[in-house]
Amino acid sequence: MSTVALRDTYPWLPGAGQVWNIEAGVYWDAVRVAAVFGRGTSAALGGACGAVILDAWSQTMYFLVDPSDKTPLDIPEAQRFGTATYVTVPSLRSAKAGPHWLRGPDFERLWTPLDALQAALRRGVTAIAGPRAKAGR
Repeated sequence: MSTVALRDTYPWLPGAGQVWNIEAGVYWDAVRVAAVFGRGTSAALGGACGAVILDAWSQTMYFLVDPSDKTPLDIPEAQRFGTATYVTVPSLRSAKAGPHWLRGPDFERLWTPLDALQAALRRGVTAIAGPRAKAGR
């Protein structure tokens, strides 16, 4: 798949060698989780997983989700980034030492369905950290 065609489709993608801070809530929202939980979640989602950014410095992952899906996020280990928050977005071929695409955006799937993400993340967190209370309780 052509990087140029992807950048034409997704104007928020930075060019080669660049990293941009992009406001969430416009093209996508992002769900931030620690990589210790996110790696297994990404694998468990398989083909349902959309684009995912991994920040190797902070060991934090960002799953891109549909900004129009207002389903509440009820997992204490996850934080949703929407309007007025920013996410560091790397170029498609960025170095693995910093922020990079664990799963890059493509024409088939940009967003991870929020209900599937929450279910997979809940199972992953429980497997690693034990049963957890829902957020706000």
